[in-house]
Amino acid sequence: RNPCCLKYSSSTPARKQLGFTGQARLTLWHLFAGSGRATYARYVGMLAAAVVGHPAAVGVELFNEPLAIERDAMYATWRACYDEVRKVHATLGVGVVDTGQAALRLFDFGLSLDTRNWLREGTHLFYAFHYYTLPRYPRDAVRNAVEIGEMWGVPVVLTEFMDCDAYAHAEDANISWAYW
Repeated sequence: RNPCCLKYSSSTPARKQLGFTGQARLTLWHLFAGSGRATYARYVGMLAAAVVGHPAAVGVELFNEPLAIERDAMYATWRACYDEVRKVHATLGVGVVDTGQAALRLFDFGLSLDTRNWLREGTHLFYAFHYYTLPRYPRDAVRNAVEIGEMWGVPVVLTEFMDCDAYAHAEDANISWAYW
């Protein structure tokens, strides 16, 4: 009933601005740089524990399209989640996702040496990306994702898309995909 909440939870164009509200920014800060990191990591560990022994559960994508600009803090949260998963599930893949929904050419920008080393040395990691509008052409998104995966030594998975060209380019690059 709150007019502010209705504005951002409706199907109006204002809904697309939700990620840029003060409340959303504070929530992401709490999750990625504040005390929420440990709680979220424990939650992901509980999800992993719940699927032990289920052969169809092969991986978890840690967050859907985070609008975080604090990239290293976000990746520190991914690492905390990864550590919790490894405590309870020996083989579940952990999908790290970058800022937003696109595979952009950010590579190691803003990531500490410790984070970069973890990405290159961690087992059971994969780079998850979505394709909707950025970059302009799906082939460029796939190329960017492949380059990121090669740099970090991890497989790449296209986990959301609505453009059939995206999955065709993913298949050409030997990338797994899931339609959303």
